[in-house]
Amino acid sequence: MNDYELKILELKKGVKISLFLNERLIGEGFGEIDGDKGILYDVYVFKEYQRKGFGKILVKEVFKELIKKFKVKNFLVRMVMKGGQKDSLLENAGMGILVYKMGFSPQIDPYQLFSEENIKNIEIIPEKDIYPAGYQITLATAPYILTAIVLDTFSQKPQPEKFYYRFVSHKNFIEWVLENKVILGNINYYLKEENKEKFYNFLEIKNG
Repeated sequence: MNDYELKILELKKGVKISLFLNERLIGEGFGEIDGDKGILYDVYVFKEYQRKGFGKILVKEVFKELIKKFKVKNFLVRMVMKGGQKDSLLENAGMGILVYKMGFSPQIDPYQLFSEENIKNIEIIPEKDIYPAGYQITLATAPYILTAIVLDTFSQKPQPEKFYYRFVSHKNFIEWVLENKVILGNINYYLKEENKEKFYNFLEIKNG
């Protein structure tokens, strides 16, 4: 971890940060601005370097650069997945947990999104390699497909695969969202005003 290097490219309305380890590119993070809002819209770390803290470094640095260069005061994370395959939908599980710890909340109405009429199908996605198990949910309305990774109440880590092999209803998903027990893929996350201090502490910078 001590041998990593960051290269920052300032764009017209955003930043691109490349992360190198021993002079080898291992990941990148991208941020943009929309008015007074700083948006993290893409972060990737090559598979062999995932779950080693590099994603966290990129997320922190993207937000810090947006604050420094553009003086943004409000923040959003786009968790929209590339493609629509189960593997790519679950790849952002770690990212979802990270932004949750930073104080972000899903930008949804859980009662509407997870109404009984809106849920068309629920399918279990098994664990694969470093990616946890979860649900793939087909909806009648946008975004039409979601993934849901349920967190353990105490450890805040993804539940094991066996957890998912039980009956669930729309009420479970509403409850999990309200109790901050689920990471949803393919939606946006926003930062509430009351969580900004937590966010700035995570970035290790002063509020404002």
